[in-house]
Amino acid sequence: MRNFINVALVAVLTGFVAQYLGWVAVPVVAAITSVGSRELHLRPWQVGAGAALAWGVMLAASARNPAFSSLLTSMASVFRLPGVALICVALLLPFALGWSTSTVTSGVLGRNNR
Repeated sequence: MRNFINVALVAVLTGFVAQYLGWVAVPVVAAITSVGSRELHLRPWQVGAGAALAWGVMLAASARNPAFSSLLTSMASVFRLPGVALICVALLLPFALGWSTSTVTSGVLGRNNR
């Protein structure tokens, strides 16, 4: 249960900051949450999952627009991939960016997050 709460908190914080900073919010929030990770007991995978969850919610909100499906269809034909695969790749980026930023920040601060 604690893992879910940690991921949800990172997702809410990332989503809020992303409204102002865009994709740069992912490494900013990951670095900030990694600084306080001893108190929050956040692991890098939780930061990455929270970032991906926030990005997924924002992507789902964008999917309500009718232009989203036509854009996804066009992009799928350009990359010759199914639309679902493009969405998975789009969610992999914030996960990798959040996880790697958290790992590097924890390493620089000398914290061992397993």
